[in-house]
Amino acid sequence: MVAGSFLDRLVLGELPSTLDESGRYFIDRNGELFEFVLDWLRTAGDERIVKRSSADVLERLRIEADFYGLDDLAAACGAP
Repeated sequence: MVAGSFLDRLVLGELPSTLDESGRYFIDRNGELFEFVLDWLRTAGDERIVKRSSADVLERLRIEADFYGLDDLAAACGAP
């Protein structure tokens, strides 16, 4: 969905990865916040995904967005 992002590079084999016994990628990040990341990608960046979040969640989500290389999501979370 986002060229050059962490997930894009991961599935293209450009990053080293760890797979579990079922062949699924293991990403050692916050699973609750990953739900926001997936929703963001699934809705092509619909800002309603983050609008109702608390300041604490937005701050933590901005860190996740930076990790995943999702600049638009990081911007939607507000200034650091």
